[in-house]
Amino acid sequence: ATFVLCLFFSLYPDSKNGYLRYAAYVALGMATAMKLTPILLGLMLLRKRDIKEITICIIICLNIFLIPMLFVDCSLLGLMEHILHASSERNSTAVYLVNIDSWLAKILEDSPSLHRLAFLITEAGLLIGVVILSLFSKRHYDWEIEIVIYCAITMGLGFSAPYLLGYMAVALVVFFTNEKKLDVASILMVLCFVIILSLFPTPSDLSLRMVSIRSAAMYVLLLLILLRGFLRPVAESDEDVASDASQSGLGECA
Repeated sequence: ATFVLCLFFSLYPDSKNGYLRYAAYVALGMATAMKLTPILLGLMLLRKRDIKEITICIIICLNIFLIPMLFVDCSLLGLMEHILHASSERNSTAVYLVNIDSWLAKILEDSPSLHRLAFLITEAGLLIGVVILSLFSKRHYDWEIEIVIYCAITMGLGFSAPYLLGYMAVALVVFFTNEKKLDVASILMVLCFVIILSLFPTPSDLSLRMVSIRSAAMYVLLLLILLRGFLRPVAESDEDVASDASQSGLGECA
């Protein structure tokens, strides 16, 4: 359900149809209540700098997030613990090699304290990088930022394989919905998505090698998106965004 809600928000946050747009905010609130990490998608609204829409979204999400507490015997701390609870498979290397924490645990397995420090530093760096990119990059399209956010969600926190595949499946739908060019970069991105979504881990040495390949594909995908945006002229990005908005408005009016 979380993936469907995230997908709905990714498709309609800028809809000219107010019902669809507010339904997207509701979807974001529900997804955040189920698993806190989708809150990062809210950066897409902050990117627009529309104070009215940001305020409406925050009110909707807070109500969806907090109101259920009135009907259950649960403190805010208990609710947060439940939402942030990772899968019991967190220490399974076969599942988590795509995750930054697992790579660090593998490299620093003889030094737990150093591993913890490195994890906190890399997590903070990843979060700060995503926030800065989302709010200030004028060269990246909005859908590219969304894919970066989905990559950050799967790379930053420990999830079981179904969650990882679910979030990246949503990112793939966002990609195919918005990508309009067939060039080398887009073909390589499709190949990365195929690798990420097709290599499902099982407890075997072969699976470990396969998951390592999947992990590399995730980093390559992220690098391709970042590079293509940074190498794109700002004027081209602005023109395409304006064109997309115009077409979206015409389509919804029709």
